Amino acid sequence: ATTTTTMTAMTFTCCTPFMVPCQSLYKQGLGGVVVRVDVILWPCVEAPAPHPSEAAAAKRPGITMVTMTHYDDKFTESPRLKEAFNPAKPLEDTYAEIIGREGIDQLIVAESEKWRAVTWFKDGRRNLGYEEHSDDGSLRVDKHPSLPITVKITRSRKVAAHIQAPEMRAKELTETLLQGVSEGVTDIFANYANADMVAHAMTSNSRFEGVVQAITELDDQLGRLVPEAVASGYVVIITGDHGNAEEMAYANGQANPSHTTNKV
Repeated sequence: ATTTTTMTAMTFTCCTPFMVPCQSLYKQGLGGVVVRVDVILWPCVEAPAPHPSEAAAAKRPGITMVTMTHYDDKFTESPRLKEAFNPAKPLEDTYAEIIGREGIDQLIVAESEKWRAVTWFKDGRRNLGYEEHSDDGSLRVDKHPSLPITVKITRSRKVAAHIQAPEMRAKELTETLLQGVSEGVTDIFANYANADMVAHAMTSNSRFEGVVQAITELDDQLGRLVPEAVASGYVVIITGDHGNAEEMAYANGQANPSHTTNKV
C-alpha cells in the first residue's frame, strides 16, 4: 500500500511493507491498533479491544509502527508507535530555503485563497519573512529579504462560495506562470485552487455543473501552461495533497463536498 505527500516540485512516496489484520495484532500482543488509510499517512489508532494478556505480551514481536506525521496524542504513550515528522515543531531547512541558499531562483504562485498553502505550510509552518514588494490591488508581489524567492499572489474573487465563479483565478495564475517560464525562472511552484475550493461548495447535487466548469477551466489552463513549460525545458509535476472533485457523491447519491482518500 502506498501514500503520497508532496513538497514543492518533489514528490515523496511512503510505502507500508505490510498490512496486518487487527485481530492478528491483538493475538501478537501489540495492543489495540487499527491501520487505516488516510490522505497523507497510514495512522495507527487505538481501537476498543481488551488489553492483551500477559502471555500474549510475552510473545510480542519487535515491531515498531511509524507514521509520516503526528496523528494522535496517544502515539506518544507507546514506544512502539513513532512519528517521522511532528508538525507541532516547525520544520527547518525546507526545500525553498535549501535551494535558495544555493542561489536557485524561485517563483511561487497562487491566489489569495491559498496563500498560506504556498508560504506558511510549504515553509514548514513558519513565516520566512517575505516582504511586500508591490501591490496593484489585484496582484501582490512579495520577496524574501535574502533568498532569491518571489511570491506572486492574485486576489481571489469576493464571492460567498467559489462555485459562483468556478473558474476562480486560474487564468490569471497561468498568465503569471507563463511569464515566469518566459523569464526562465529555475524553480516554479504553483497552486491552482479550483478542484478543491469549488468542490467544497458542492453541498447539493444541483451544483455539480459548477464543479465540472471548475475542472474544465483547470484543464484548459494546464493545456496552455504545460506545453509551453515543456518546450522551454522544464520538467512539470502535477499532483495534489488530497482528492476532492473526482468524487462528488456518496454511495447513497448525496452530494459529497469533502476531501477524499483516493490516491493522488
